[in-house]
Amino acid sequence: MDAIRSPIGAPEFPSGLDLVFTAQNYHDLHLAPFPADTASKVNAAVLRALKPGGLYVIVDHHALAGSDLAAADTLHRIDLEAVKREVTAAGFVLEAESDLLADPADPRTASVFDPSIRGKTSQFMLRFRKPR
Repeated sequence: MDAIRSPIGAPEFPSGLDLVFTAQNYHDLHLAPFPADTASKVNAAVLRALKPGGLYVIVDHHALAGSDLAAADTLHRIDLEAVKREVTAAGFVLEAESDLLADPADPRTASVFDPSIRGKTSQFMLRFRKPR
């Protein structure tokens, strides 16, 4: 497989994919240098690239519940419900979620790069499916 070399806000994914998987970086779609619609453009590109029934799997660092997108640029975390809202708005169906990587000891208030929490963040896993 060749690397994709396209702007983050206009990814040129090949078509007919079975799976798009992203780990610990969905929140990056909301970093200050990128336009506010970057996540919606990426989600739309993923939807186009997947074949009907294809999976979009997202693993990322928990932000405090209710924080929406506020922690993305500063803490490199994202609110679970914000991700669900954005991805389902793009046309995906939330099929499953897991708290297997959740860590109640993580206060969710420190940057994921802070040495006190690095490698020990609470994370969520979401599996979305493109409708058939």
